[in-house]
Amino acid sequence: MYVNMITPKYFMMNCKFIGFASQPVTYENYLIEVINHSNFFRSKRPFYEQYKLIEDESHGEDDIKCSQFSLDFKLLVDQDIMNAMSKNMPEIDYSKIKDGFVSVNTKKDPLPVPDNTLLFDLIALKKEDVESNKVSKTIKNICRNIKKEKNLFFYYPYEFSTDKNINPLQFEKLLTSAFSVIMNYRNNEENNYDTFICIKSNNDFLIYEWANNKFNFIDKVSEFLCSNYRDIKLYSLY
Repeated sequence: MYVNMITPKYFMMNCKFIGFASQPVTYENYLIEVINHSNFFRSKRPFYEQYKLIEDESHGEDDIKCSQFSLDFKLLVDQDIMNAMSKNMPEIDYSKIKDGFVSVNTKKDPLPVPDNTLLFDLIALKKEDVESNKVSKTIKNICRNIKKEKNLFFYYPYEFSTDKNINPLQFEKLLTSAFSVIMNYRNNEENNYDTFICIKSNNDFLIYEWANNKFNFIDKVSEFLCSNYRDIKLYSLY
């Protein structure tokens, strides 16, 4: 079976600077659709409620909540990759928007974007590396987040594209191998909060929960149920 890793467009992770669809948009705007369409997370809220995005996070509030449960979203992308993508961001010209045109001018000499090695870096991570803090700034940031007393929902935006459908259970070993050191670090902090990770495989968002020292598949949500995702995907040229 052939597996290809599709790199996410920068606009699909962060559109807030272009006012997409009249409102600033980030990946959080389609992850909440994933959560609201998930049978697993539906069971954690009253049947008459939906999860809502928290607009004001000035005091460290979670990203989404209902009356009975809340989640904090975390994007799993190497910081150097995000920085390079940001600096290569094209200029947006709105001068003719009244005529129905918006010009996007790409940079003539874009910076090289580093290769995505985050999963391999995590697989190679050792307990003593974390304890001595001799890790990359991206992994340092993951370690800071993992210590938080919150229910965490990590999103890995690289898409696994295959010529055949993959059984979601086949990703459990990969995710467990990549995050075992990090999750043991979270457990050692006596943290009783939940931890989830979401990946994209073909047309589905696959959701996994850390339990019994491994990531277990718990649910999937089709991208066709997520209108914000489909809109951003359609217009994300960069």
